Amino acid sequence: MQFNLKHLKRDLNQWSLLTMAIGLFIAIPLFTILYYLFHGVGEMWDHITSHFLTEYITNSIYLIIGTGILTFFIGVSAAWIVSNYHFKGRKIIAPPMFISNKSFKA
Repeated sequence: MQFNLKHLKRDLNQWSLLTMAIGLFIAIPLFTILYYLFHGVGEMWDHITSHFLTEYITNSIYLIIGTGILTFFIGVSAAWIVSNYHFKGRKIIAPPMFISNKSFKA
């Protein structure tokens, strides 16, 4: 894959910058925790890692899996309903469901 400045200008817009800013805003605390996990800061961090960290990590994994499954079923169900049934307001609901699909096409 060849780097092309023209494509960078085309793909880098206000929405992509906002998305990157939000992602960075979310990632900074995670990277901070990972940094301090390997470069401990004292007794408090030792206490957290020995008593709470495994429970927090497993709860986070359960939350990620549950959210993914729930989102999948709601999304597939909504897409199936919109594609198979005709109802009032369908033209308003249908386009946002397909915007993300069209935005990833080259």
